[in-house]
Order: sequence, then C-alpha cells, then structure tokens
Amino acid sequence: MQVIRIEKLNLDFHNAPLFKNSSIIINKGERICLVGRNGTGKSTFLKILNNEISPDSVDRFNEDSIIISKLNQELPVIKNETAYNFVARGLKKSGSVLVEYHDHLNVDPSGHNDTWMNKLDWLQKEIDTNNAWDLETRIQTILTTLKIDQDVIVKDLSGGWRRRLELAQALVTNPDVLLLDEPTNHLDLDAISDLEKLILDFNGTIICVSHDRALVNNIATRIVELDRGGFYSYPGNFSAYLELKEKRLSDEAKTNSEFDKKLAREEIWIRQGIKARRTRNEGRVRDLVKLRDERSVRRDQISKPSFDIAKSELSGKLVAKAKNVSFQYPNSEREIIKDLSLTIMRGDRIGILGPNGCGKSTLLQLILGKLLPSSGTLKVGTNLQVAYFDQLRDQIDPNLTVADNVAGGRTQIVVNGKAKHIISYLSDFLFTPERTRSSVTKLSGGECNRLLLAKLFSLESNILVLDEPTNDLDIESLELLEDILQNYQGTVILVSHDRFFMDNVVTQLLAYEGHGVITEYVGSYTDWVNFKDKEALQIKSSVKQNKPKQKLERTQKKSSKNQKQAEHLLKNIDIAEKEITALNKMMATDDFHNKPKDETKKVYDKAREVELDLESLYSEWENLDN
Repeated sequence: MQVIRIEKLNLDFHNAPLFKNSSIIINKGERICLVGRNGTGKSTFLKILNNEISPDSVDRFNEDSIIISKLNQELPVIKNETAYNFVARGLKKSGSVLVEYHDHLNVDPSGHNDTWMNKLDWLQKEIDTNNAWDLETRIQTILTTLKIDQDVIVKDLSGGWRRRLELAQALVTNPDVLLLDEPTNHLDLDAISDLEKLILDFNGTIICVSHDRALVNNIATRIVELDRGGFYSYPGNFSAYLELKEKRLSDEAKTNSEFDKKLAREEIWIRQGIKARRTRNEGRVRDLVKLRDERSVRRDQISKPSFDIAKSELSGKLVAKAKNVSFQYPNSEREIIKDLSLTIMRGDRIGILGPNGCGKSTLLQLILGKLLPSSGTLKVGTNLQVAYFDQLRDQIDPNLTVADNVAGGRTQIVVNGKAKHIISYLSDFLFTPERTRSSVTKLSGGECNRLLLAKLFSLESNILVLDEPTNDLDIESLELLEDILQNYQGTVILVSHDRFFMDNVVTQLLAYEGHGVITEYVGSYTDWVNFKDKEALQIKSSVKQNKPKQKLERTQKKSSKNQKQAEHLLKNIDIAEKEITALNKMMATDDFHNKPKDETKKVYDKAREVELDLESLYSEWENLDN
C-alpha cells in the first residue's frame, strides 16, 4: 500500500538542478535508507516530505491525515526545561496542557491551597477534553525506553543524550512516517544499538538518511540512492545495494559509450564534403539534433574523491608503553583510567571503544604524552610525528577561505616532496575551484570534515590520531579513507562509533569496561561483539546449570500425581542444557570466528532461543515445586 507518491519532482539549487523530473513511491511499513554523495539532496528531500521547503514543481499524492515526524540532523536548541516538557511539546496543544499539568504537580506542597486545587481540576478536565491521558502514558513509555530521566534539565545533557531526547519527541506523535536525518550523529555505540531496536520495532514507515553503513545494513528493507537528480531503488540492505549499484553503473557506462560512438559517427557524416551534403537525409539530420540535445542534458558520473597522505620518517619501533597506569584529574574522585598496561608498536591500528564521556580523549592525550599519569609508568617512543585530527578543528579559521586554511595563503602545497597547486590538491577532496575560494562558514558538515582531512593529509606524520573522523562524510569518502588508513605505513589510533569503519581499519581494540577499567582485545569491532556475546551467554549458562541440581534433590518429594510431569520437565531441561553446552563449545573455537557473519549469527540466535526455552522450563519447574 502506497503511503506517499512523488512524481515529476523538480528543484534547482544555486542554479544547478538538484532534482529533475524525479519520481519515487514510498510504501507502508518500508524502511528506506537514502544514500548518496554529500550535496545530492538527501536532507533536502526529507525537508520536502516534511513540508519545510517547497520544490519548484511536484505532483504529490498522500492522505491528508498522514502524520509525518522528523528527527533533524542538527541538535535541539539547549533549553532550561525538563526532558518531559521537551518531549511533550512535540504533541502541540495536547502537549502544552500536559506540560502545564506536569509543572503544576511539581509545585512545592506548601503551595497546595484552594487555588492550586482549582487549577488542578481545570487541567484534568482539559486533559479529558483533549483525550490526552494516553499521551501522558506514551511520553512516559518512550522516555523509559530511551533511558531518559523525565526530570533531567535539557541544557545539562550531552550531545548524545540530547539526540535521544529529540528522537523521543519525534516518536511521541506516533507518526505514520518517521524521517531520520543522520540519526547516529553524537550517539555512542550503546545508544546506536538502542536506536536500531527502536527502528526495527517501529510499526510505521521509515525514511532514513545515514552514512552509518552498519545501521543501514541492519535496518533497511530498501536502499534508494540519490544520484544526479534521480532516485535509484535497490531492494534489500546495504550489502545487496553495493552489488546492484556496481552493475547499474557498468550498464550505464556501456550504454553511454555506445551512444557517444553513434553521436561521433553522425557528427562525422554531417561534416562530410559537398558530395555527402547533396544526399543528406533530412530525417537523419533531425535525429542528429535530438542526439545532441540528449547529450547536452546528460549528467555523467561524478569523479570520485582521491586523497593522498604526506609521508614522514618512520617512528621508533616502540610508540608507547604503559605499566599499571592510572589517571584522575586533580580534585576529582573519579578514576578515568585504572591500572592500564599496554604496549603500542609502530604500525599498530588501534580502535578505542567506550560510551560518551568515559574518557576516550583523555586516554589519547595520555598515550601521546600530553598528560602525565597519576600513578604507574608511561614511556613514549622516539621520533613521533603526530597528526591529530580532532585538534585541527581548533586550527580552522572560519573567516578564511578553504584554500587559505590549508595552504596558509600560498598558491602551492608540497606533499611527499611534490609541489601541487592548492586548487588541484583540494579538487582531490571534491572541492570545486569556486568552493576553494569560499569561507569556511559556508561549508556543510561533510565539506568541513573533508577540509580537515585535506589539512591533516598535508602534514607529515608517522602517527595518525583520529577522533570521530567519519562524521558527515559520504560513503565514497569513507571507503577511500579506509583504503588510505589500511595502507598507511605509520601507526593509527582511532576513536569512532562507526562500526563498519572500525571493522575495516583496526586490528586491536581498547574497550572501556566501566570504572576506569580498559581491556585490550585483538581483532575488529565485530570480533569484540562476538566475544562479549559469547562471554555473556556462558555466564548465564553457568548460573542456570546450578539450578537443576537443586531441583533434583527435591524430585523424590513430589507427589505421584506430579511425578510424571516432573520427570518430563527434567528430561527437557537436561536436553536444553546439553544443547547450550554444545553451542558454547562451538563458539569457543577459533574456526567459529573465521566463519561468515551470517553463519555465526545463526548460532548466536539459536543459543539465545535455547536460553529462552530453558528459562521457560525452569519457570514450569518452580510452579510445579510450589
């Protein structure tokens, strides 16, 4: 069933066609992920759907009663109000009544006089009139699901928690269509996991713009790519899209090549001498004019970004060595790092995992010798030339042009001993000559990050420290950055919540386990997840395996009436426990983790299923025992 149908969508932006006679059908219950390069119009399309902007022309078909809600890319404005009030305001008039009711209940009890009671009665009647009691329950449920304290003040929340709060406001309207614009921005891995569950449980239609390939792969039922003003639809998830897109572009290139050959032949024919002109076919001339017109409006594939990185002398073999290192800031009781021991060697590719605010940036500063440990010993290696991605943000002057920020007013830049014109260098990062002369204040989020990479890669380094480098980068730029880091001869230390990116770059992880404890793991992000899942499953199983022994001791005490049922339950419990043991043994082998992801997922899912069955059997036994 169609929810929205868009036909003949046209919109020019800065005298360039963003959409050209574009059409798309959106069906009920779909989870569509919009992908495409920065600047192709993904966020603009969401704004069109949400009636925030009007296109030049469009034929749009949808029910008038349809409810559309949107999670914006930008964080909500910081306000001095409670989380409950922020979410309730998404319900317009009904929400305003609930906000007033909620605030009224929080009045100091000493002020509960007749006037207070009269207003309470009036507010309750208003809620009755607006049928808003169910909305009150819905607000509470959503806040609980997203683990948000309803009384927390919005201005006291971090970016990640404000992001959750805005999602709660979008969901509280119970929309038919939910629009998500870069929903994982500012979220840590736990929050992203919660977001995925919410999306998968949502009953309506979802249209999501995201460069988080893991999110797209996990939630999408269809991928729609925005490319040169048109919509290209691919059924399935991100992995399926990559294969189908490659075929589409290959077919397009073949068709364009044949077209260009035909046009070239006709141009040669029309330019032939007098003899040929005497026998000119007027129909053929008209066909040539059509071919020229068709070629003039054709938009060819845009060139891909082409980053290169300045190289430096090798660092010493040892980059850093920590032994029993702990750290806490002066006058603070919180231990950010506790008893950490690790060795970082030249060429290591290390990822740092942890929730927002756990101290990842502090750990980076400590590893680089910028901070001294509170206890323990830290040795930093020799000949370290560090390029720090996050620090470059502070070195970008918003009043200067893109070119001047990278080249410092010079017309040329030297990378790996070769001089290159700054406009040519920046073109590798997809900046047009006109854009290189623009001030930084006019750049989009993706362009700002490409500017940071352009500046970073112009610096000689043998250690790259990257703190959230993937924010706002399109998928092609992400893939190219991955290739560069994989081939980088130095050491890479990376903080990122992009799971795909971590999988493709790092070879070992430092994971915050809580209370300052940091554990080192060999492998990628997916290896770490599999290890943690297996660890959790084994802990559960070891607890459960103690239960039957207690029950067996009481078997003989059961009445003959229950004896048969007890024996049947014990038999099933024994079977389930043996199955769990066998699955745990399988998951503990090295071969298991070398298998394809879809195969290992089936085993994990089966183990969880047996765990649930075992829980049910234990409950039956408890009831029988009682």
